[in-house]
Amino acid sequence: MLTPSGLLVGFAYKALAVDETTLYVVNVCGHDSVGLPLARSMNAVGDNYIEHNGVDNLIIPISVGDPKPTTKGEFAFCIDVVVHTILIKKCISGHHLYQHLTEKLLNLSMEWVQRECGIQLLRKGCAVLGNPYYFASVKADMESLEKAMKMAAELLKSKEDQDREGDEVVSQHLPDALKMKSNKPKESTKPLIQEVIASPGIKKGFLNSGSVRLYGPGGSSEGSGKAPDPLAHIPESLRSKCKIIDTRNMEQSLGQAAPSLEMPAATSTSQPKKAQEESTVHRGNLTNSQWKEVSFEQTDNTLVVRFTVPDGIASLRDVDLSATANALEINGVVTQLPVMVITDGVRAKFVKASRMLVVTCPIDA
Repeated sequence: MLTPSGLLVGFAYKALAVDETTLYVVNVCGHDSVGLPLARSMNAVGDNYIEHNGVDNLIIPISVGDPKPTTKGEFAFCIDVVVHTILIKKCISGHHLYQHLTEKLLNLSMEWVQRECGIQLLRKGCAVLGNPYYFASVKADMESLEKAMKMAAELLKSKEDQDREGDEVVSQHLPDALKMKSNKPKESTKPLIQEVIASPGIKKGFLNSGSVRLYGPGGSSEGSGKAPDPLAHIPESLRSKCKIIDTRNMEQSLGQAAPSLEMPAATSTSQPKKAQEESTVHRGNLTNSQWKEVSFEQTDNTLVVRFTVPDGIASLRDVDLSATANALEINGVVTQLPVMVITDGVRAKFVKASRMLVVTCPIDA
């Protein structure tokens, strides 16, 4: 059943506004000018999909008319809400989607009436007036609605014509600066397949040619430069206080006391003259030959060695102590140990009151 304006009659319901005094009547109708329901991919769905899956996961296009005063005192205003006819045809008593669609369209119409007209209808107390039913007792004539539906139909037709004609019709109304360039590839003038004449990569007998030599008469120049300093990775401040030991002859190296340590020749010239003199005086104090062991005290796990401290030693900063598995070296003076010790655990303590240096060594069992 159609209305005089060409709308497919659906159902109507009444609902109070949020002020709880103004009563509205809403006609839910159908027309083909309103778009079909859309899936999440924005593709229109057909009748078969709705029959099997309903409309819970669909986007339903909807059109809301202006509120019009009614001629009946019971209702203050009437609003027409239009969806596609494919939905209205299923909102009939006896259809398996009747309850589902009626509830869905009622809630959707309330939501869009609030968005489009700013009128909030209360769901509580809402009642369906009839199905099929269309409330037509309004003061305004139907010319405005007919005009709106006609414009919607013309707009839909215009859109279909533009889709058929393509981008050429749209581009006629755009300025040149906004026109998109064609994505069509340019036709290639060169043939897709070309014959390439193969040439030999290596000429026969190139190794027998004597015109080119890898090295000159003097041979290779690699390694002919200045020899690098083998101790360049050791800081100069450390090299001024250390002794270079030949690990291939440890006993001979440890048995010789170094009265004075000199810096390598490669680095001695890099220090200023004044700095070298101060370093020589400092090293002279550290290598004082007055270092003497006083006693050895051995327990199950520890060996304690006590030394008398020369007059030139004021603190542990003036003591250069190094340890091996069987000897201690203090400022160049080597002392053999009676047992093997663990070098990583050697600790030294300077007792100022008694001028003693106490060295504690864990015994290597």
